[in-house]
This record gives sequence, C-alpha cells and structure tokens, in this order.
Amino acid sequence: MKKQLYFSISFIALFFILQFITGLSYTLFFDRESYTQFGDYTTAENSVLTTIVVIVISASLAYGIQKWLVKRVSR
Repeated sequence: MKKQLYFSISFIALFFILQFITGLSYTLFFDRESYTQFGDYTTAENSVLTTIVVIVISASLAYGIQKWLVKRVSR
C-alpha cells in the first residue's frame, strides 16, 4: 500500500511541475510573429503530444522515486 501511495504522490507532483515548466517554456520561447489574428497559439495535436510526453516522464520518474523511497524507508 505504501508503494502505491509513494508512486501516486510522486506522479501527481511531478506531473503538475512538468506541466507548469512546459507551459512556461512554450510561453517564453514561442515565436510571437506566428500568432494569428484569432489567437490560435497552439494546435491540439501539439498539446496532446506534450501531455503524453509529460505523463511518460512523470510516470518513469515517479517509479524511480517510489523504488528509492521504499529502499530508504525499509532500512
């Protein structure tokens, strides 16, 4: 049960942190000359792909954190 709790908390925290960082980087580094008159700043495909990548990275890191915490706490 502790393993699932460690994984869940780590995943949720990492997901929100990575989503925030991704949003900031899109805002800071997006080419402003390509903005359209209607304000279409991003495409749905780009947004979904980014979210999938963030989910995979968050899950991988959360799994590693969970393994590390289980070893550390069980000593």
